[in-house]
Amino acid sequence: TSINMSDDIFLTTINKNNQIGAVFEEEEDIGYFYLMDMRKTEGDQIISSIRLYSSNPGLTTSDFKLIWNASKSMVAVVIKAQIWAVFDIERNKKYGGDFRNGYEPIIPDSIINSFSI
Repeated sequence: TSINMSDDIFLTTINKNNQIGAVFEEEEDIGYFYLMDMRKTEGDQIISSIRLYSSNPGLTTSDFKLIWNASKSMVAVVIKAQIWAVFDIERNKKYGGDFRNGYEPIIPDSIINSFSI
């Protein structure tokens, strides 16, 4: 099977002290959100992951955004102007995933309200 790499999506963000990063990666229509420890060597950086979808529901790069909350203690992936997954770094928790068009994410309001979209 041939893979058109230009169809893949890859976004990154790193917090202000360059220690923690977040990556959204879609490869072969499978989308994952990763929390990364940037102090570790490449290959050992993934702290946690959230599966967003296993078959691309017609999304493009412009549908995605990675954002931090004001204190940089949480990072989220926004899909079509809605938060779909969050890593809470201080509490070592993760929320969301399982993106589907026409559905709502399962993330507590208290977590979503800590972000400015």
